[in-house]
Amino acid sequence: MLGTPTVDNDTTTIHVADIYRWLRPWLDSSSRRCFRGCSSLTRAAHDREEPLVRITSETTDGFAPSLLYRGCRPGALVLKLDASRAQAAEAQLRGLAALTSFAASSVSTVTSLTAVSLGLTDAAASAAAGAAPALAVLTLTQCRLRALPRLLLGSTPPLSHTLKRIVLDRCFGGRSDTGSIWPTGLGAALAACTALEHLTLHIDAIADDEQPQQPAPACFDDDAPLRGGDSAAKTATAATPGGSSSGATGSGDDGPGPGDAMSERRRKDEHAAVLMEVAEALTGLPQLRSLDLGLGMPTDGGGGARYADEVAAAAAESAAEAVAAALAALSRLTSLDVEDGGAVPHPEWRHRLLTEAGRLPELAALTWRRLEVDAAAAAALAASTSLTSLSVEKFRPTGKVTVVAMAAAAASAAEMAATLASAATATAGTSAASAAAAASAAAYAATAVAMLTGPRGGGGRAVSAAAAVERVPITSPAELPPAVRKLLLPLPPNLVSLAARYSGLGGVSISALAALQLPRSLAALELRNPKVEVGDDDVAEHPHSGTVTLLPQAALALALGLRKLGAVTSGPRPPSSSAAAPAAAAVQEAAAAAAQEELKLRRLPPPPGAIQTLRIISDARQRTALAPPTEWAEAGGAAAAGDGGGHAPWLAALADLPYLRRLTLSGFRLGRLDAEALARHTPRLEELALVPLSSLSSSAVPVLRAMQLRRLVLPYERYA
Repeated sequence: MLGTPTVDNDTTTIHVADIYRWLRPWLDSSSRRCFRGCSSLTRAAHDREEPLVRITSETTDGFAPSLLYRGCRPGALVLKLDASRAQAAEAQLRGLAALTSFAASSVSTVTSLTAVSLGLTDAAASAAAGAAPALAVLTLTQCRLRALPRLLLGSTPPLSHTLKRIVLDRCFGGRSDTGSIWPTGLGAALAACTALEHLTLHIDAIADDEQPQQPAPACFDDDAPLRGGDSAAKTATAATPGGSSSGATGSGDDGPGPGDAMSERRRKDEHAAVLMEVAEALTGLPQLRSLDLGLGMPTDGGGGARYADEVAAAAAESAAEAVAAALAALSRLTSLDVEDGGAVPHPEWRHRLLTEAGRLPELAALTWRRLEVDAAAAAALAASTSLTSLSVEKFRPTGKVTVVAMAAAAASAAEMAATLASAATATAGTSAASAAAAASAAAYAATAVAMLTGPRGGGGRAVSAAAAVERVPITSPAELPPAVRKLLLPLPPNLVSLAARYSGLGGVSISALAALQLPRSLAALELRNPKVEVGDDDVAEHPHSGTVTLLPQAALALALGLRKLGAVTSGPRPPSSSAAAPAAAAVQEAAAAAAQEELKLRRLPPPPGAIQTLRIISDARQRTALAPPTEWAEAGGAAAAGDGGGHAPWLAALADLPYLRRLTLSGFRLGRLDAEALARHTPRLEELALVPLSSLSSSAVPVLRAMQLRRLVLPYERYA
């Protein structure tokens, strides 16, 4: 902890260095710059306390030596150089001069080195090793890695014994490296880093019309002068034939650019060679704890790099499978971040990578930003017993809603049967009631399975009562038939946190939401795009009237999905305001207490992770309001056309989201009974929008307007 400023007893003068040391944590960067510019004394005081030195293309030649002369002993050095062709030569020389000045001053405090667009030549590697002899963190972005093996292994003692974190982001090798975009031997050099705990490898995909941007080759000549300024730039420019620096994106004598004779096949072979280097590096790093991997592989359907040459594509996929196999050696890995993804069906190498990730014994966090999870991917991830945090792009439905809904209902009933059976065993007072409820849930699960897999099954069609008697009750999800389990999306059994990005305009389908099998350990579920979609497979159009209705199985899947969201994201359940009073005399007192509690809950912020905004949107091809299932409307007690009521059963599931504040229902035909169910089960709702494409009965309008809403948006379309 910093001490108070010291005072000289003779002169009662506070030393400016002590003042700055005490004030610096409370000053922003602008205030620190103002303090530094006051005088030479304040400049020296500022520089001595500076923990980081940043060198850019605009930094003057004497900046780094002056800092070090004034006593600056930074822990981090950042070289952010200009990668443009016009300034590349001078920028590279300026960065090399900064490294050399640190090495010449014998400063040994630098433990973190970050470089952007730096050419790592032999001279630069030697200077970097001298500038940071105890380097622990190395971050290279868009750098040429020609001498990186020398940097890791060539110093005394080698940096491979001190490095704990290495980041290689979109880097490449030199033109003298036998055509490889990574230098030969880099994999073995990385594998020699015995203290390494974190490794980031992001490889650029080699597309047909582009290559990584590379600085001018004259900047990477080991004989290039170390001084900056115009003379250095002229010297570097003169080294290139024709007086201009030629990068990888142009044409020159040093090598052909993308528009010259370099074949597409060669570039793809280079990509495969890089993946083999990655596999070699991972095989030798069993102590690794964190890995951030971007293989630059092509995506299947949806953009990204594509391989036209089948032989090169096969070589790249074989190399990617080698990387997946090398992942098995990382027995101590706890965090894995993967950039590669793409649409389903997944290629074999991605399945292999998923399988190996699920087998890692200590993996606790997995982030796969662009992964679309289908049934096979979910099964591979569900095999992990150590995974507690999972982040993916989206979940794919495993089949039509007519079969997925019944499978999800069977799994939900079987889970309830197992829970109630455990309660009946543990609680003696309610064992009989719990046992009866467990038997009922087990019978319901068996009925749902029979409706799905029986001789007259397939989508929830009725079966005979005699067949129902002969069914064997299903008392746990493990007893579900394999054909039913294939329709579900299992998750790791010990998962605590789950996040799905759903980037773009798409949302989660009701089939995928219902198929998700959330473990009991799950405490947080994040949908970054809180949108639930009703698709073409979830509706049916009447052949004669043209009315479009929501399928009963789709309504069931929607209700199951909403209850799953509520079970995880609702947080601590607020007390219900509709609890009955024990005696008639206490009715008014109970009502007043409930009103006060309701007001208190409205003022309190919701718990972390609670869903406050939800959009349920009909994206069906038919752009008309969806009528409810006919049978559901009749069962709801509808007597007139405007009563509705068919949507009320799944609207009741919104009660499991007690902190819901903003709700959008688009594309539904709602009646009075539906509006009453919505008002009854969402008492804390503040904003409600029923546009666009929704339809509302005239009798439902007063019900919605009576809700205590801050904002209500009703559709123009009405029906009697």
